[in-house]
Amino acid sequence: KEYYFTIENMIYLLPYSINSLEFITIIIGVFFYKRYKHTLLKYFLWFLVYGFLTEMMGLLMGFNFEMPNYIIFNIYAIVYYLFFYWLFNKHLRKTRNKLLVKLFMFGFILVALVSNIFYENIFDHYQSYIWFFGSTTLIITIVLFFTEVLNSDFILKLKHYQIFWVAMGVFLFQLGFIPVFITTRYINYSNELTYGYILLLLNLITSICYSLGFIWTKKK
Repeated sequence: KEYYFTIENMIYLLPYSINSLEFITIIIGVFFYKRYKHTLLKYFLWFLVYGFLTEMMGLLMGFNFEMPNYIIFNIYAIVYYLFFYWLFNKHLRKTRNKLLVKLFMFGFILVALVSNIFYENIFDHYQSYIWFFGSTTLIITIVLFFTEVLNSDFILKLKHYQIFWVAMGVFLFQLGFIPVFITTRYINYSNELTYGYILLLLNLITSICYSLGFIWTKKK
């Protein structure tokens, strides 16, 4: 009985562990805010705050009040992908790459509209089409960014290039999330604890990347 009680508790504790990682990352970001407040990455910090508040609100609605929280996370998904399309597009230099990312943004909005009208209502379904399309195109966007960075002078100072660490964090999370998403969505995999551990690991890796970006970035 004690074993099953522990497993059951872990399923409920995992989301709070992920939120703790997010909160620590935000604190680190606030501490080093002066170093990047003159750049576009200042908006990244506020985006992290929004993500943290979304997670907390979703947990309160789902676990504490037992209310549907689809709308909370679905809106976050839309904001998440549009924000990172915009952020990485601002750091791309080649016109062709910037145009492709803009097409991704347009395609994402179109997929979101079609999905909500015909397939998955934003109020009572998780937006699986949005997540899959967004994850795939965001990975391509970051690969384009990495390609430009590796062929520029920035490669000599990557450690202090904050947007590089943000890109690395998002890239690793999305790369690990896609197989998890496909498994849980289409293969009917229902081991919640394993799923939670994988998400915790992905969030840990992402938080480390974000934190290194905050710590190692230089004001210049």
